[in-house]
Amino acid sequence: MKKAIFIVCLFVLGATTQAQIISSSSKKVTTTKNTTPSNISWYFKAGLNSMKFTGDEESDDWKRKLGYKFDLGFKKPISSMDMLTVYWGMDFSLGSRGYKYEYSYYNNYRNYGDYEVWRLCHNVQWAPINIGANINLLENLILDAHIGAYISGDYLVTDKTKYETYYSNGDEKDSYWFDGPHAGDVGINFGLGIWYDKFNIEFGWQKGFVDYGGDIHTNNLLFKIGFML
Repeated sequence: MKKAIFIVCLFVLGATTQAQIISSSSKKVTTTKNTTPSNISWYFKAGLNSMKFTGDEESDDWKRKLGYKFDLGFKKPISSMDMLTVYWGMDFSLGSRGYKYEYSYYNNYRNYGDYEVWRLCHNVQWAPINIGANINLLENLILDAHIGAYISGDYLVTDKTKYETYYSNGDEKDSYWFDGPHAGDVGINFGLGIWYDKFNIEFGWQKGFVDYGGDIHTNNLLFKIGFML
């Protein structure tokens, strides 16, 4: 009888210990899952670029020309408080810069021709650091403002001249790879936009610091739409 009671006690003790081990393991697994979320948000943006070079060598005849910009990047929160979230991020881009100018050739007050000349530089860009702030305006509606630095390199340049003269009219176009010492640029990006759920509309400004064949610099106005990946 004593032996049977002893065996029953061992069985109850073993079952209790096993239940405690399973319960403890379940809690550990649950805790581990809850403490390793990813806060990185990836996005894609595409839009139009109103391009121009500005500076001391800029002519009054210079106008803006339409270009493009595509961004793939991410942002990661640094700090969050109430309605405000501060973040840092990085993006990689395909973009453009350039200019257009128009002039007329006169001789003895007579117009001998009207000319339109433009240049389009296709480039790759890297923004290694973007610092921004998200402000929650309403549910799923966020104001996004950011500033960052970029590095770019032109890989293809296209020049075009369109003319109408006293003798003839037509156009000439030339494309070539790489633009020698004028191919690189370093500057800053500004952006202000609205996120609704996963969709974005943004206005931006891009200002370059490297001289482009004289005291002129990249000066782009941007309009983009985007979405979270």
